Amino acid sequence: MKNPYVKHLLSLKVDEHCLSSNSHLKHLRLLKSLDLQGITFPDSLLNEIGMLVHLKYLIIQTKAKALTPSFSNLCSLEILAVNNLERSCMVLSPCFWSLVKLRDVRIKFCALFDLYINEPTVLDKDSRLENLTTLYELCLFSSEDTEDIFKRFPNLQILSVSIIRECSGEKIFFPRLDVLNELEELRLSSSWDSFDEYTYGFPLNC
Repeated sequence: MKNPYVKHLLSLKVDEHCLSSNSHLKHLRLLKSLDLQGITFPDSLLNEIGMLVHLKYLIIQTKAKALTPSFSNLCSLEILAVNNLERSCMVLSPCFWSLVKLRDVRIKFCALFDLYINEPTVLDKDSRLENLTTLYELCLFSSEDTEDIFKRFPNLQILSVSIIRECSGEKIFFPRLDVLNELEELRLSSSWDSFDEYTYGFPLNC
């Protein structure tokens, strides 16, 4: 970058037609707020975002199937919004659990784990996001053993979640929602008609 003052930017919002194919973000090391809404950029730029360790606020649009591992460096990130252009769910693990300051996550169709890997993801017992209060458009698959997953988000206040049933003959794992003592708003959808037998796990305060 030719402008020597650019590297001192703290906030950047880029319009749809103002980011060239050879743009770089790695020089903006002090950036705290980055809004790239409406812009689809290459994976290389996504990796550069992971170098912006002071970021607190991030809005992006991507076709990536998972959060890039470099995002685990964003230890100051508090707000994350992603417009997922793929129809499949964006996989959040494993770097998601490193973002301990996250407060607000809004991702169009996201999943905590990759359902199609041969070995299931095993989380450390201490993996928790205690600052997370808002989580939008999370997808949980009924074949995943995620009954206790929300214990890892003890202070959730707003939750939007879809329970997706993959085939009729399988055992269904329904997440326990009654562990969310701070929950104020719940948006729940499922891909089958009735889940009356699972309502024992609903929060009393919602």
